[in-house]
Amino acid sequence: MTPEENESARVNLTEPDTQQPDHLCHIHDHIQERDDINDVRENVCRNLATTEHIDGKYYCLLHLPTKDKAEKFNFVFEARLKEIDDKVAKIEADFPEDKDKQATQKNNLTYDFRYVWFPAIFNGKRKYLVTANFSSATFSAAADFSSAKFLEHSQIFFWSTDFCRIVSFGRAIIEGDVEFDNVVFWDQQQIQNAPNELKIRFEELQEKRKELGISDLIDPQAYLSLEKVQFSNPERISFNSMSLRPCWFVNVEDARKIVFNDVEWRNIEIDVDRAGLDEEFSELTKRNVERPRESLIKACNQLADNAEANRRFDEARKFRKQAIALKQYKCHIHDTVDSSDKDSIREAVCQQYPVVNEDGGNYYCLWHNPGTNKAEIFLQEFMKRRDAGHTDFRGVTFPISIKFSGDLPKKLDFSGATFERRVAFEQATIHQIKFDKAYFTEDSELVFEESYCVEKISLKEAIFDGKFYLKGSSHQVVFISRGSLSLEDIRFDKPNQVNFRSVRLRPHYFVNVDASKFNFHDCDWKDIGEKKLNIHEEIKRCSGSNKSLAQVCNQLAINYEESRNFEESSGFRYTAMEAKRLDNRGLGKIFNLYWIYKWSSGYGENWRRAAVVLIGLLVLFGYLYAMPFASFDYGNPKPKPADTAVQRACDKVRIIGNTDGMNVCDGIVHSLSVATFQRPEPKSADFLTRLIVVFELIFVPLQAALLALAIRRKFMR
Repeated sequence: MTPEENESARVNLTEPDTQQPDHLCHIHDHIQERDDINDVRENVCRNLATTEHIDGKYYCLLHLPTKDKAEKFNFVFEARLKEIDDKVAKIEADFPEDKDKQATQKNNLTYDFRYVWFPAIFNGKRKYLVTANFSSATFSAAADFSSAKFLEHSQIFFWSTDFCRIVSFGRAIIEGDVEFDNVVFWDQQQIQNAPNELKIRFEELQEKRKELGISDLIDPQAYLSLEKVQFSNPERISFNSMSLRPCWFVNVEDARKIVFNDVEWRNIEIDVDRAGLDEEFSELTKRNVERPRESLIKACNQLADNAEANRRFDEARKFRKQAIALKQYKCHIHDTVDSSDKDSIREAVCQQYPVVNEDGGNYYCLWHNPGTNKAEIFLQEFMKRRDAGHTDFRGVTFPISIKFSGDLPKKLDFSGATFERRVAFEQATIHQIKFDKAYFTEDSELVFEESYCVEKISLKEAIFDGKFYLKGSSHQVVFISRGSLSLEDIRFDKPNQVNFRSVRLRPHYFVNVDASKFNFHDCDWKDIGEKKLNIHEEIKRCSGSNKSLAQVCNQLAINYEESRNFEESSGFRYTAMEAKRLDNRGLGKIFNLYWIYKWSSGYGENWRRAAVVLIGLLVLFGYLYAMPFASFDYGNPKPKPADTAVQRACDKVRIIGNTDGMNVCDGIVHSLSVATFQRPEPKSADFLTRLIVVFELIFVPLQAALLALAIRRKFMR
């Protein structure tokens, strides 16, 4: 097309088309209250002819929402721009030396593009822009204001403007006012989700899909680029009632002074995961921004400064967290966790959760953060992990109550965790749980209620300031088959708050823990199907340590004795002494005081055995006195016993070979007299007999004392 033809087309497009019906331009479905429709028709539509669109409405060329107008649109658009350029040139020619007069005149010039539908790439690379109004305009392609200069008194308005592509102000010089108000940067997902998320503008978006074609929305989402923009008066740049992203303000030196009113920031909620953070970083990588990580950190800190200066402290905190997360600090795992395990915990537990700083101290992910303000987010994420079958919660701080029920995973690991509230296992089938080195605070509770343990619950070296309950409806709870509980080296600051109710227990569960103050209610201390504890099995479960088992049983005996349950106390004392006896090796298991104590009185717990042994000793010594080797001094002549039927009967009960000495009956009576310190007659006549008397004076009273002790304990029970 020749320049003459171009000019002719340009002129024709600016004049009314007399062959078209005279219809007013519809402009837009949603005219803002601040925009008078007649004013828009007068200053934007002007005298452009109207055309009927497929929606049945009439539009001028500028407001017509279709892409096939691009060539004609460019003619009109360039004409409008040239019109302002000519006026600027005339002002500069009229007032070459008077800059103030120039500024005053230029301030009256306006680029008015309200509600215009831009069909192609808008190129704003002009030397000067004075006043431009892009209110409610829709940019279906890129809008490029790169290297443009906005004069000191210029005013650029983007009110309710829609950008479907990139809008770039790269390297622009902005000396005047630029206002973004209720601007929307559309992306593919927003348009695809329009029926659910954008119902109010659904029809408008559907129209855009028809006109633009869905392929136009598959490209990268729209974004704002202010990289390396120079703001002479950054406080005059405002963003109002719109959605923004931190990466759009990368390399913007004066982001601290830009005005943000009612702005929604996307991708700064990083308490839960890094998805938004990764999206910001990915966007900068796609744009080939130099040193994207450092640039984004700087932008976040500047935006945080901006928010703090304007008392938007929650927003500032989120920006700070994002900057910290970008620095890739390692999560601080609690000191109770072995250092050799910390890397595996970061990989298995922390995973991709961002590491943030709350109080200027250590850096933590969501799981290990000891703060109390994470409860709501923590609950949501914990429910997701629990329902997904996640089993590794090492070192985690639980600020909320949690509950498990049903058939649990094979292994649950809470080693080194901190519990600030209730953790309950109700009607659960437990396979293996570790609470090793866990800490239960004063307000916490660990509850196992009507649950079955098939393998092991370990609380090794755990610390309890709170409460501990094991509850069951019968003795079939909690531990079945080979299931066990390990409380080794656990520390209870308030042991009287530890409760076991209707639970089947074993002494080896309490090795290396002081169980003397625990509360045991209706507990059963035997294996299923057994009448009493298997001492050898208990020693085996205590890693072969007899002393450990003896200590546990003594503590349990004290516990039950203080609670006036002497029957259970007696059983534990017997088990403790038996463990000590078995601690000897070889023949020492038999020939030692523990063996004598056991068989003489059942370690002072069996009065029947003590009585039988006492009677046996008296009879034994009576027989010894009736033996032929026993020698007594009867005097001279020897006294003759009375001739009675009883005496005659006793005389018939003699040890063979002893015709002149005592019969068995006399020997037993003599034994009773010696045992009761009666100094009976006759006296011992030789060394051997005196030695027998001495032994009786030692052992029979001692056995009598054991009988008395056993009887006392029996009455106590």
